[in-house]
Amino acid sequence: MSDAAPGLSHLGLTGDGDEIFMLGAVEAAFDIKIGDSARQLENVGDLHRLVLEHLTAKGSSTEDTWPRLCTVIAHETGAPADRIRETTEFLDDTPPPSRVKIFIQAVVYLAALGGLAWLFAWLGRVTTAP
Repeated sequence: MSDAAPGLSHLGLTGDGDEIFMLGAVEAAFDIKIGDSARQLENVGDLHRLVLEHLTAKGSSTEDTWPRLCTVIAHETGAPADRIRETTEFLDDTPPPSRVKIFIQAVVYLAALGGLAWLFAWLGRVTTAP
């Protein structure tokens, strides 16, 4: 049995600009400019290959690129570095819950809180009864 942690399916980025900050950190860490190439990136493997291309073109060492890349990504996204794989996608494409589902969950939670409040009030009356 393998001791390796399971890989992440995505980094949890939502496409609201947080991926821009992550790519900026990668550019700074490797002293490269990703530019318009970022539009073609879908997963960490794509980014890794792009970083390797830039480093090779500069004549820089590519020896420890993967662990450094995972460390930068983990720092920027909060994802555990040991679970980042080449197939790990940047964006979480899971659809957000519907407003109706959120409303129903809120009603259930409020009902549960109301039930607890009633229970504590009842227990307070029972324990203070003569």
